[in-house]
Amino acid sequence: MPLRRFGTMITCTVILAGCATQRPETPPLQPEVSPPGPVAKVPSVPTPAPRRSTRATTLPDYKVEVAKQIASASTDLFSDPIPEVLKSIVVLDIRIGRDGAPQQVSVRRSNGFRQLEQRAESNVRKAAPFSAPAPELLRGASSVQFLETFLFRDDGRFQILSLVEKK
Repeated sequence: MPLRRFGTMITCTVILAGCATQRPETPPLQPEVSPPGPVAKVPSVPTPAPRRSTRATTLPDYKVEVAKQIASASTDLFSDPIPEVLKSIVVLDIRIGRDGAPQQVSVRRSNGFRQLEQRAESNVRKAAPFSAPAPELLRGASSVQFLETFLFRDDGRFQILSLVEKK
């Protein structure tokens, strides 16, 4: 007898579950109304995709952004492979304010070639103003500060380390 009761309970459960599902009501059909006279078709114009912000939110990305701007404004850049022996390596300490203007550009490290130090500094200043640092970079400060390395070969032309492909 208990097996029969169990079967009855399952049957009732299945029937009740079937009753509980509701079908969505179909709205009544509306007749299609056409406006009187000829209608000019307006060509569909694709809506432009929303522009994504390319604003750098990390310091390494911001350094690359600044380096690209320095490179694009410079005539002293070389694109050949980096020679095994460089004439000079100049490391600049760069501080950029929230408006994108350089607040400080100074030599942190150098081989002592003053002319190449000045060339690196002037290339940074010539490329300014830069894009304003994102709030994530500033973290409430008035500027963002980082080091950038200029790799000079014998002819005085350079590459910027942030733009050199890593192997």
